[in-house]
Amino acid sequence: MTTKTSTLLKQTLAHLWAGGDAGNFTKEKYICHAADRIAGGKRVQELVMSRLDGCTTLSGWLDFKHPGMGDELGKLPAKRFNLAAQAYRRAWVESMIVEFKAKGD
Repeated sequence: MTTKTSTLLKQTLAHLWAGGDAGNFTKEKYICHAADRIAGGKRVQELVMSRLDGCTTLSGWLDFKHPGMGDELGKLPAKRFNLAAQAYRRAWVESMIVEFKAKGD
């Protein structure tokens, strides 16, 4: 029996860093790295990569979708950018959980 995509995403989210304490790296910063920690994680990685339009990072995707944003992001203090990016990553996974649950997957 194949595990539902929403379940795989929930398992991935459990391994994704929540932000906050920058010294706490018992969890992963990147979605694909968190997916490496679960059985079936390759499906999550393929899903994420398919939605990044050929980009390999969140900042690359944002710059692709909104030209010039990379320059603007580069102006942010590193800690602020990292926390904002992590909140975005987590929200994105949470939105995909809702999306796939609604589809029964």
